[in-house]
Amino acid sequence: MFKKFIPDLYIKSYKDLNLDVLKDAQIKLLLCDVDNTLVAHDEPNSNDEIKQFFNKVEKMGIKCCLVSNNTYERVNLFNKQLGLKMYSFAKKPFKKIYQQIAKDYQVEYHQMACLGDQLLTDIFGGNRMGCFTILCDPIANKDLFSTKFNRFVEKIILHHLAKTKQFIKGESYE
Repeated sequence: MFKKFIPDLYIKSYKDLNLDVLKDAQIKLLLCDVDNTLVAHDEPNSNDEIKQFFNKVEKMGIKCCLVSNNTYERVNLFNKQLGLKMYSFAKKPFKKIYQQIAKDYQVEYHQMACLGDQLLTDIFGGNRMGCFTILCDPIANKDLFSTKFNRFVEKIILHHLAKTKQFIKGESYE
């Protein structure tokens, strides 16, 4: 049951993502969360560093899109400088959004990588579809009210995974 919460890759920050790992895994599409993955949830805009990251990914032949459970207005404002295809109010971890993205990009689930900071949404959602999953540490310690409950449940799952030596957050970086 808990195996669906174990990421394929664990990194400190999106900046640490080794793109050769994605290439070796034959990833064609990177689905990237926004809040606490790329910026703090209360930081409205992207920046040049994030833009350079996506440019680097796309130069490797991997397409990118933003997938967020946040509102259209929030994700659209963040995406202004990036110009990526975006999926807001995605309802991760439910399957429908992953099915839509696979259809839109004409890729198989195993050709998609999901990058995010939450086990319950980003990692569980990607794993249950057969995507390559990448967990990063949250950028900020403060969360939206709705995310606080997820973090509470996440602590319970992480405790179990550490106790059974399946995954230890903070020690299993790539």
